[in-house]
Amino acid sequence: MKKFIKRFLKRSYVKWVLFNRKMNNPDYDKVSETQKKCMSIARLLILHPDSSFRLTFLSKKRYIINKTLGLFLILDGKLLSITNHVHHHDIVISDRNYDRFTKMYDEKVETIRQKDEDEIMSQIVHSLDVILNKIRQ
Repeated sequence: MKKFIKRFLKRSYVKWVLFNRKMNNPDYDKVSETQKKCMSIARLLILHPDSSFRLTFLSKKRYIINKTLGLFLILDGKLLSITNHVHHHDIVISDRNYDRFTKMYDEKVETIRQKDEDEIMSQIVHSLDVILNKIRQ
């Protein structure tokens, strides 16, 4: 019986939180088809292996450039801009989606940085072995 009451209280709390989130933010569930398509393009562009990433420290803009697909994406605050040499789309995204995109972007940049650092460190270890062997001779 304790498990039932405990589970009931947890479920009630989650329902209450979701209800309050929807009431306090009227645009919570209102996402147009254009916004959904643009956000899926942005997600796929972040995960694409040919994408290159740029970050400006002063303006906090995040750039994703994919020359093979001919797409450019700019994430500037809540404004998501997608350009493909012919068309340009600007959409405003919610705080939650902005946090998701910045997290995805930062994790991708961090994995690229870690790969580069591991490569550099592996070369240093190899060169240290060469120097050590030279000294021993």
